[in-house]
Amino acid sequence: MWLFNQRARVAPRTMSMIWLAALLLGASGVPVAAPAANPQAAAEAAASTWLALVDAQEYGRSWRDAASYVRQTVSESAWASSVARARAICGPLKSRQLKSAYATHYLPDSPDGHYVVIHYSSRFTNKPRAIETITMVEESPDHWHVIGYYIN
Repeated sequence: MWLFNQRARVAPRTMSMIWLAALLLGASGVPVAAPAANPQAAAEAAASTWLALVDAQEYGRSWRDAASYVRQTVSESAWASSVARARAICGPLKSRQLKSAYATHYLPDSPDGHYVVIHYSSRFTNKPRAIETITMVEESPDHWHVIGYYIN
């Protein structure tokens, strides 16, 4: 299922991806400080913290903890209802395992910056074989926030 693209429009339910607030997606949440030598580990830790909010159905808080672009592009209520719909389709999370992560300075249709793209092998009740992709952006030194979220 594809929830949001760069223009925050809702796409058909039959698609197999979830995109929450585009690749150009904190706020009141607790920022995760990155050790200067390992920004990828800090981005992974921030992603885990953010995913725990989504897993706990704290969708409003996940919006508040997302990157500033997300908050400027998608309203909190639109975000919350879209994530709730998507997660209802997938069902409850059964397991999640880190598959891969890589740092990059370039993403298509995005300004150059510090990004980490993280892939998890996940199992949901209604989707037993899923790949979750979380894209993190370093908005300020050593503070990582979600700018994109897909379930495929």
